[in-house]
Amino acid sequence: MLVFTCSSSHVICLECFEQYCNSRLNERRFVFNERIGYTLPCPAGCENSLIDGTHHFKIIGKEQYQRLLRFGAEEYVLSTGGVLCPQPGCGMGLLPDPSCRRIQCTGGCEVTAITVHLHYMTPLINVSFLLVCVLSRLSPGVPH
Repeated sequence: MLVFTCSSSHVICLECFEQYCNSRLNERRFVFNERIGYTLPCPAGCENSLIDGTHHFKIIGKEQYQRLLRFGAEEYVLSTGGVLCPQPGCGMGLLPDPSCRRIQCTGGCEVTAITVHLHYMTPLINVSFLLVCVLSRLSPGVPH
């Protein structure tokens, strides 16, 4: 049994907790918290109920736990203004220099991309986001 830290102290059996974790992971519905990291709240939606400690999530198995850690790292990179390498199969977290539009992946794939800050505004929508466009995949030994 796992007891949540919410004011109601909701309880969940380990089998149900594993299903809850797997379903939220597959839907990418874990929550990023600056102090705790990538975590889950009480399934009942209670306030102040985030699970503190990633060891609780090891119940989902080694492969799913590795996905959880990767997703958490991706969320951290994105929350700090970074981007993920757009090369399929890479996904390296990159922290672009705001004064430079060109970025190169240092994770081994050597993709070169440009970053473009976009702002879209209508009477109902006001969105800013960072677009990363692949310029080329540089071959080793070829001058830049």
